[in-house]
Amino acid sequence: MSDIIKWTRTQQLVDRMAQKYNRTPSDKCLLLDISSSMDEYGKIDKLRDLADDFKGVRRFVFSDRTRELRPTEMVPCTEGGTGMHSAFEYVKKAGIRHCVIITDGMPDLEDEALKAAIGLRVDIYYVGPEPAPDFLRKLAEGSGGKYGTASLDDLKELGTSIKGLIGSGSGAIQL
Repeated sequence: MSDIIKWTRTQQLVDRMAQKYNRTPSDKCLLLDISSSMDEYGKIDKLRDLADDFKGVRRFVFSDRTRELRPTEMVPCTEGGTGMHSAFEYVKKAGIRHCVIITDGMPDLEDEALKAAIGLRVDIYYVGPEPAPDFLRKLAEGSGGKYGTASLDDLKELGTSIKGLIGSGSGAIQL
């Protein structure tokens, strides 16, 4: 049996189990900004608390590099810039088609981020200072996703809103 067939069967089994146990399908994820700016005002600590409620969801962290978190792994310390373009490329290679991104700023390379987002639905929660970058709204709308600003201070409301997006694959951001 080829590796592709094995992978496909495994993916199908994972998706059936996800539906059975009310988990998120494997083509959806949380994409969490851990760039250095997320260290301001304790945002990274609040992001850790939020991400901890989503252990049944594929979770990726990004800065200058991107990686997937293990189910029980905590969000790591902040580092580097906002390599959104490479994050989108990474999650697409991992089979993701829909991501909910929590970020506080602009990508390092706007045009590259827009190109890399092709083929993804990107829902965005902006958690940075006002005014919010217009780029993020453009990215969400261009990918068929939703855009909203949020406060990491109200984790329950934010978590409920994210669950509505990832759980059903649709829905409005309720902020």
